[in-house]
Amino acid sequence: MKTLAAEKIQRQEEMEKAYQELLKYDKNSAGNLKKTFAEVEEMIATEAAGTAGAHTGADAAGGSISFSREIINELKSELASLSAEELKQQAFYDVDAIEDFNNQSGLVPNGNLTNSDPLVRINKVLVDPADPDVQLIAIRWFVGKQADIPRLYNEGKDGYLLADFNMAELYKQNNIWKQVFNLVKE
Repeated sequence: MKTLAAEKIQRQEEMEKAYQELLKYDKNSAGNLKKTFAEVEEMIATEAAGTAGAHTGADAAGGSISFSREIINELKSELASLSAEELKQQAFYDVDAIEDFNNQSGLVPNGNLTNSDPLVRINKVLVDPADPDVQLIAIRWFVGKQADIPRLYNEGKDGYLLADFNMAELYKQNNIWKQVFNLVKE
């Protein structure tokens, strides 16, 4: 495990290399870099010596790993609680399900499918990497606050929202999507 002092030395060495390189091209920027680095070091020292005592990046990583394991255990528990029938059914996802149903997966229980999307798993055997024809199309949306659900977009079309509005409108164009999906080899 690295100590605070060791981490600081490593940061200083890396900063000095960057400073020397930047100094060749722009003395003002190099000076600003050094000043900013000193400010960041001061913040790190203040944060590290907080109420819980000194911490290192390794401590933070350990906490992150612990948190990830906790989530994985919750997901495993959630999966284990599903009945055999539920495991065979189509799965549906809604980002709000994490809060609405107090789960980690975002899976939506049957009967609550209003704003949910079906989940799919691609069968790798059906896609031939040697075939030059289009065999699979994956589309990911990022539109508005409900980023991955363009059908729920309702934030308007003024200013910067125009792009999101147009993407949501594109989502609704059935004849365009029929042409796109006709490209996929059956």
